[in-house]
This record gives sequence, C-alpha cells and structure tokens, in this order.
Amino acid sequence: MKEVVACARKHMPKAKVAAVGAPGKWNQGLRENAHLFDAVSWHAYEPDGAAVNYGGRNNFTHLHDRVSFVAGYGRAVSQQAVAGIKADVGVAKPLVHSEFGFGLDHPGHCVLDEFLNGALHGVFHVSRIIEVRSGAIA
Repeated sequence: MKEVVACARKHMPKAKVAAVGAPGKWNQGLRENAHLFDAVSWHAYEPDGAAVNYGGRNNFTHLHDRVSFVAGYGRAVSQQAVAGIKADVGVAKPLVHSEFGFGLDHPGHCVLDEFLNGALHGVFHVSRIIEVRSGAIA
C-alpha cells in the first residue's frame, strides 16, 4: 500500500487517495497507515427495496414517504459511518461512497417500476452528498 500510494502521489500530485473501508477490524487495520490516505471509501448496499417499496416492511403507501425515508436513511447512515471511521482509524477522514445497491434491484424484484426505483436510488445518494458537502458530517 505504501509503495502504490507513493507512486500515485508522485505521478498525480492533486489526486485524492481513499482506502477501502469497512466497519470494525478492517478500518482498525488502517489505523497505522492513516497518514497515507485522504479518505475512506464505503460500499453501502442498504436500505434494501423491501424496506422502502410499497408493500414492503414499512408499507409506505405514498411516494413522498418513500423519498423521505430514503433521504433520511442516507443522512443517518453517513453520519454513523463517519463516526465509525473516526473511532476505528483514530482520525477523522472524509467518507467516499464508491458502491451502492439501493434502487438497482434486478427487474421483477421490486414493487416500484425501474424508473421510480432508480429515482429513489438517486435521492438516497444525493442526500449523502449534500450531507457531506454541507459540512454537517465532519
């Protein structure tokens, strides 16, 4: 990791380097090399469609309820992830969402049609971006 980061910084001095993160032992393993990277990436695959779609666990009957849930969920889990990174790694590092899954369920697995589910997927990740860019998440 040290050699790869050194090479990246040499050839791309303005590039930001993110370490792949995961809560707990994985992030704790990054602690001694935290000075090497600028951020921690995170793969977020939740909430699943069953938590959001009409007829799912929450049985949201209105679109505005689904959008509100998704946006609020994105904000809450981002805050938790940043706090977890600080606790595990020992320093505050920005959170980078590099993978995600909500709204990308296979056709036929969702109650919502693919376009609406994709729109909710976008709301989820836009809420995370706004949260981080607004400074609400340190």
